[in-house]
Amino acid sequence: MYSSQPTCSVLPVTGMLVAAAATAGATAMTGLALMMVFFVIVENQAKTALNYVLGVALAMFAGFFCMAFVMPQLGDFIQLALLLGIVLIPAGIVMSIPKYSALATAFSAFFASQVGLSNVPSFDVATYIDNSVGLLLGLSAGAFAISLILPYDPDTTRRREWAEVVAALPAAARGERAEIGARVPIQLALLKLMPRLDLTIHADDEILTGSFGAASMSLELVRLRKRISHPAFPAAARDAVVVCLDALAQDFERLVQVEGRSARAKIVDEASTAVAAARASLASLPMAAATANAIALAHALASLRFIADRLDIDRAFLTRTIS
Repeated sequence: MYSSQPTCSVLPVTGMLVAAAATAGATAMTGLALMMVFFVIVENQAKTALNYVLGVALAMFAGFFCMAFVMPQLGDFIQLALLLGIVLIPAGIVMSIPKYSALATAFSAFFASQVGLSNVPSFDVATYIDNSVGLLLGLSAGAFAISLILPYDPDTTRRREWAEVVAALPAAARGERAEIGARVPIQLALLKLMPRLDLTIHADDEILTGSFGAASMSLELVRLRKRISHPAFPAAARDAVVVCLDALAQDFERLVQVEGRSARAKIVDEASTAVAAARASLASLPMAAATANAIALAHALASLRFIADRLDIDRAFLTRTIS
């Protein structure tokens, strides 16, 4: 989903570093890679990226000050611990404030690394400045790319995931996929969106549960199509189930094509009616106890009941209009 887009920022930065023969090229690319992580997993990317860059920049200035003027005056590890506590404890408190968590986290992580804690402290101003400038260059390039080159729309992403999930159901109803791979298209669609979901938000929780429900229904549709092909399955019952599955395939296709919750609700109602009709047809057939026909009919009825339940439980997801 994202593999081609970060190239828009990686290639220009790489070319610039090669042309300039920058000694901190690897550091710059590390900073750019960090920004691309935000592009993949963070919802409000531009704001988070800018806070992160600011936190790193503050850590660099604070680290430089401590290395150049404070640490040479320290006599033992107790004094060093006090220095770290004075700087990092307030930063840890600020982390608990959601608005500033990215800034404080970046500051805390990079302050410790910039100070360069070791048993034998060393300080090279030129190297420090070179690496710091390289890292800030990479971070800034990534933040710029997120803001201008790699736009992200949460609503569009959720609409795309919903459409991919529902579009996978017709093939399952027609038996066009093997049972082992029945849920794969839905799971892949959900996997791309999963890092961005906030399950404290009802709409995102609905997407997660609805997608899992659709995956389960997809598997049951494939199994039902497989069951009716068994020689022991009664011919009359097979015809009723085929009509139901064909109707479901068409209904799921129409769900993606129409707009509006009311139109989709009508389609889901039609799908539920088709399943109810198939259940009634199968239930009306005689079933002799412990026979192959009775077992086959019982399995088909169980599948139809499961599909009916999913159409009811996941109704809000199937009819949703994300805007």
